[in-house]
Amino acid sequence: MLAELKGGEERSSQKALPEGSSSHVSQEVFCPAVVALTSSDYFNTLSLIPLDVKNNIYTDAMEQHLFGYPPFADPTCPDVPTASQRPMYSALNMYRASGGNPQCGPISAILSRRYVNGSAVAAPIDTGLFAGFCSLDSKEAVEFNGVRCLRCETWSSPAQRVLGTPALLDHLLPAFLRFYNATEAVAGDSYMEYNLARLLIRLLSRKTYAHALAPASQPQSQDPLKLNTLENILGYMEVNPLVTIRYPDGVVMLVGLFESLFGTDDGLRLRQWCVDRGWPLAWAHNPAISSWNCGPATEDCLMPSANFSQGIQAANLRLLDPVVLKAVPEGHNLTTEPSFAESERAFASTWALAMKGVPSGKPSPPRPWPPVARLAQMSRLWSVLSEEPAVQQLAVEPVYFQACSSSDCAGVRVLDRKCVCRPTESVS
Repeated sequence: MLAELKGGEERSSQKALPEGSSSHVSQEVFCPAVVALTSSDYFNTLSLIPLDVKNNIYTDAMEQHLFGYPPFADPTCPDVPTASQRPMYSALNMYRASGGNPQCGPISAILSRRYVNGSAVAAPIDTGLFAGFCSLDSKEAVEFNGVRCLRCETWSSPAQRVLGTPALLDHLLPAFLRFYNATEAVAGDSYMEYNLARLLIRLLSRKTYAHALAPASQPQSQDPLKLNTLENILGYMEVNPLVTIRYPDGVVMLVGLFESLFGTDDGLRLRQWCVDRGWPLAWAHNPAISSWNCGPATEDCLMPSANFSQGIQAANLRLLDPVVLKAVPEGHNLTTEPSFAESERAFASTWALAMKGVPSGKPSPPRPWPPVARLAQMSRLWSVLSEEPAVQQLAVEPVYFQACSSSDCAGVRVLDRKCVCRPTESVS
């Protein structure tokens, strides 16, 4: 099985320096977005902890007590040398979802396996979530947004809390399937088997992404398996690289959330960042609210939908951005196709509509982002854009087992299963 390693925009995909390396990061770091755009590599989460001390206490706790890192002399003012030795957080995309965990920001980075394979430590669940809702000795299930759906006892003892590597993950699967038990409501005591069946469909079916391009008249029974909220935002194993992820070759592609960034100034900056670094950019969309904002320092926590057992997000469509594709090597054979100019026009007109006719503004926690009005209008624009035949030529799915000669290709085109790779890679 081949899944992606994804990092989030700020708090969940940053740099970790190897033992003995020195950090070029200034002690005074005030703006993660600017740092991310100008740095030569990812920043480790705790290198930025002065920005959000209270909300990173769980990260610090797990890194000490699970991964065995030395503590900070002063956790409220962590020193850069100690912070730079901590791991980078990334996610193994188990359900092959199109986007990332919205809590970590509207941008995900698909990481190069050349960096990660053999140089990462894996846990079956999000360790920060475990530290925040459970504890290292918890023996019972706890509530998440009013639903008792986290089986803390699954991972409560030292004997259970074994780790893995990218090549050795099978032993983590039982804990991954058992920890989130919301589907007990529909599958009873067989919820683990039910979770496994859903996982295998998303991992192995070649129809999941193809369904997104099917005609609107397609029978309802042919719809893709939709992800429930927990699968969509937390459906990953945590696989944390222990090496420096350098720009640009440590990143394969960026994925932006359409509802948050398309047609905005930040979306323009994202496009330019990809052009400057030579990365393809894909857009993904969540038609239902998946963002959430909750931590030790958060007032009036916003939690995601409590619909944790029924599928609500198809999460099965990525559209390559033609503006970026023209400027990066991966576009060498796509941009010469007759339909490409039409796809450019469709993107440009949709961008203009999003820029002028859709409510925008900045998120104001704990309110949901994007606002309901914007989400509804962006969902409409996404439907119109993705139904354009020329745009469907740019639809890709995550690279799957034996699809391409390299796992570092940007994706597999849905319509003809051709790999989208750099010219130096063999295209199958």
